[in-house]
Amino acid sequence: MESLVKKELKQVSIGQAIVNAVKPRSSIAPIMFGLGIETDKVFGSRWLLTELNRLGFSISHDEATRYKQSVLKIQWSADNVDHNACTLDGKGTLHGMGVVVSTTPGSIIQGLTPIQSQKVRCANDVIASSGIPVVVYDPQEQPGMSSVIMKPLIELNMVNVLPKELIHDHIWHTLYFHPNLRPSWSGYMTDISSGDYPGQSAVSLLPIIDLNPSDMTCIYSTLKFVESQAKDLGINTPVITFDQPLWIKASKIIKVKSLNMVCMLGGFHLLMSFIGSIGMLMKASGLEEAMEQVYGKNTVPHIISGKAISRALRAHFLAESALVCKLMIPLVDGVRQNVTHEEDEEVSDETLERASVKFNELNVELEQIMVDMKATPYLDIDLQQYPSMLRLIDSLAEYKDLLQQSSRTAKFWLQYIYYIDVVKLFIRAERTGDWNLHVIALSRMINLFAATAHIHYAKSARLHLQNMLDLKNTHPWVYEQFANGRLHTIRRSDKFWSGLWADLIIEQVMMRSLKSSGGLTRGRGILESTRQLWLGSMHRCADIHNAMSELTGAYRKTSEQHVQLTQSRILRDQQDFKKIKEWFDVHEPFCENEPNFKSLSSGLLAAGSDVNCDEAEKVGRNIQCKLDGMNMENITMKRSDKVHTFENLLPTKKLETILFKLIQQYYSVG
Repeated sequence: MESLVKKELKQVSIGQAIVNAVKPRSSIAPIMFGLGIETDKVFGSRWLLTELNRLGFSISHDEATRYKQSVLKIQWSADNVDHNACTLDGKGTLHGMGVVVSTTPGSIIQGLTPIQSQKVRCANDVIASSGIPVVVYDPQEQPGMSSVIMKPLIELNMVNVLPKELIHDHIWHTLYFHPNLRPSWSGYMTDISSGDYPGQSAVSLLPIIDLNPSDMTCIYSTLKFVESQAKDLGINTPVITFDQPLWIKASKIIKVKSLNMVCMLGGFHLLMSFIGSIGMLMKASGLEEAMEQVYGKNTVPHIISGKAISRALRAHFLAESALVCKLMIPLVDGVRQNVTHEEDEEVSDETLERASVKFNELNVELEQIMVDMKATPYLDIDLQQYPSMLRLIDSLAEYKDLLQQSSRTAKFWLQYIYYIDVVKLFIRAERTGDWNLHVIALSRMINLFAATAHIHYAKSARLHLQNMLDLKNTHPWVYEQFANGRLHTIRRSDKFWSGLWADLIIEQVMMRSLKSSGGLTRGRGILESTRQLWLGSMHRCADIHNAMSELTGAYRKTSEQHVQLTQSRILRDQQDFKKIKEWFDVHEPFCENEPNFKSLSSGLLAAGSDVNCDEAEKVGRNIQCKLDGMNMENITMKRSDKVHTFENLLPTKKLETILFKLIQQYYSVG
């Protein structure tokens, strides 16, 4: 064999195929078995599996079915799983609760137990005694969430020292003046970030509970299942993550049933809601028109709402960068007009007087910083060695203070910059596994939720923040794991800047398995038996698929280079940045001594109206202060207390309809 076939993997594969062909019933060849289970998982085709089996390359479809029936017997995360099949009678749809478990190096890892082969049986008979046991929730006459009292807001907004690595945000903005093309913020942070981290996490799928995920029995069954799994692993306090609608119910169950576990509010959905709050605050201000210079008109509403999260983050980062660069340009003497540096910008005498940094000196320091960052750890950059950079940062802070005091319009757009910085803070905390930074960012989010009437997150995020600040006293072991970056974040890549939220992990892993090729939605059928068998075995089939991919090396190829660091992407980012900046150059947001508070797009003035969107933080803080000392059950928040935006100045749909009819009548009479 060795003389005929050179590669060891092919030798083993052919050898096992020969043994399996000669004695098909004496044993099951591992590679034939793995290929059969992988083929069934990825393609879900009985015909393909039968064809491979008759050619001697795979186990039979019956053998694969027998295995799937036999297998039906740290941070957890759970989310609703939906499959709305298009059927004649509307039946056969799936609405269930999916669960994944993430194991990080250094924590307890559960090994696979041997699986005893069984005879092929009816899927309904198999499922009846397998999967996650359903435990009926019996609500007891206990206080529940009414015993949870909101602490004073001042205790939740404790003064925290921000980490010194935030200076890299200033460096990234300043690279606008550098001759080389600047990557996006995400690409830049991926490139320069480094440090100690626990390592890559292993994510495993668990069985799906085929119940309405909003049902208290379904949530209670999930919590009891996680509790039992944690007990088997020797973990006293398990951690589970839900998004907001399920989180509030799970928190109530944990309180009523006195379960010893920590329930986390999903950070990914929290971020989407916060982006939506920013979009609501900026309605009709001109931000949408600025983004339309780059994005399609029908796409911008999805960006503003936060639903198209990837596009939303890029669009907001581009807009924030354009605004910050506009603030820095007057502070640099000899600045060029754009990042291609083709011609000098004509600057006013006032700009020259304010300039505190020489363009050439700043570029020399930027060159040195880029060299030092390659030789110096991520956290050890000392800006004391770069006087021009320090002067620029100090001058920028002074300029912002001046604008805030002299112009409401400028104050409004500086507030927008602040909230995008909070978004970056929240992302940085998760990407690097910095628990302290996560808590700081969360404390800066809750006021905007209240100000924009995102009532559910205004209450839930505040309670979650309160629970996390108490974690050191209530669950010291969990707090220690969070502080060490083990349970707080999950890394699917073996890189420092790669941490992800647990609720994003379940979207990437379970939802992809459900709806991608080989999933339940791809031609497997809608029969109850088919659905039940797939739900109960998909987590183990996924493990075999990953093992076969590792054996053959046939992974889905991805580049080691971050997509936002490719030259084509950097060039596109610079082009889009220039378009947005040019829009802001025409519609100036930072005019000193501007008496009018106005919309940049429509020119509508806020004078004589109740538009107060430039005071969003103050309005949100006042709303949150009203909740001090209240119990969670009795909290009510009025939508009328929210900020009034420029959208209030626009004619309503009803008024537009009346005007349209009047115009029609006028022309019909004429």
